[in-house]
Amino acid sequence: MQFPNAFKGIKRIFTSEILMLISQLIFVPIIIFPVIGVNGEELTKNLEQNSPGYLLAFLGLLLAGLIISLVGYIIQITGIVKAAKDEPAFKISLTGVIVGMTARIISYLPIVNYNNMISAICSTVTYIASLVVTFFIIQGIRNIAIKFENDEIEINGVTIFKLYFIIVLINASTHFVSKAFNDDIGSTVTIVLSIAGGILTIAQYVLYISYLVKAKKMLINGSEPEFVIV
Repeated sequence: MQFPNAFKGIKRIFTSEILMLISQLIFVPIIIFPVIGVNGEELTKNLEQNSPGYLLAFLGLLLAGLIISLVGYIIQITGIVKAAKDEPAFKISLTGVIVGMTARIISYLPIVNYNNMISAICSTVTYIASLVVTFFIIQGIRNIAIKFENDEIEINGVTIFKLYFIIVLINASTHFVSKAFNDDIGSTVTIVLSIAGGILTIAQYVLYISYLVKAKKMLINGSEPEFVIV
């Protein structure tokens, strides 16, 4: 294998993205509660009145999501460091990972999550950091593809990032509006925006993960991708 460190690094990055996707799915109910107008005190009161078990389940869900997200970030960092040994472009994304990890974890803390404006700002920072990280990881893969003379992976990298950028921009906008202006636009609109944001988030991860899969195949045997996005 010509780039063993890059292969191991991208494999870890792939694993981290799967964990990030799982954490996003876990956080869905935690995000929806404040969006539909249930504040932290009301939620805790309702859960305690029904059964302490509900409160424990909710807190357990929050803790599980945070742990999975944190593990994902750690694996991503180790993957970037590993891949950077073969391609320096990966290393530039480390700052974005650290900033994004900090902002994302803060945004899901109950005391922050139920403050719409602060939560919206933290989420926006997370989206921006995600763009920076994704750009330099894709750039690192493209640089390796050039060395392999694999034009399709190289060109697909540009297309993938453009689509990723558009999805993240729309997702960040809808999430910010639903969080920051929840009281002004009404619960129905914010629910629709939140659902749309959830769908876009899944599409965002699927798009990126599919590119990482193709990159791994290229590094294993230099094989051509099975399809090309044009």
